[in-house]
Amino acid sequence: MEITDYIQKDLINLHLQSRNKEDAIRELAQLMKGTPAMGDLKIFLEDVFERERLETTGIGDEIAIPHARTDAVKQLILAVGRSQHGINFDSLDGRKVKLFFLMGIPRESVSHYLKILAQLTRLLKRGPLREKLFDVEDSKGVVTLFKQMPQGG
Repeated sequence: MEITDYIQKDLINLHLQSRNKEDAIRELAQLMKGTPAMGDLKIFLEDVFERERLETTGIGDEIAIPHARTDAVKQLILAVGRSQHGINFDSLDGRKVKLFFLMGIPRESVSHYLKILAQLTRLLKRGPLREKLFDVEDSKGVVTLFKQMPQGG
């Protein structure tokens, strides 16, 4: 499966209101509440925050990919968010984060998790997609942008 299989318009918020790291993660996680993939939102958030304490998931270039391998989800789930003002995320490059990709992965899905995470990172670091995501107007546009990008290797 490719990253585009997980980009769903109902799991996208291009107008995050949060002003800090924890609230941004919680705001995005609320999109996942009640979806078939989400088992226990509270445990999922605990696992994401625990992962974040180990090392920041702010990868630079105004991007963060907070995530957790957890028993709280039934299948890979991904929420996308954008903050106009940017949020301090302790990113590797010290810049505020504007694009967020909150991901939950079943604990046993190690190889699938690594593949999707690497694919997402490659697509975002390449440049064109990242720049277009800053300007896209709605969640349907986000889905379209991902579908237009070459997915493989």
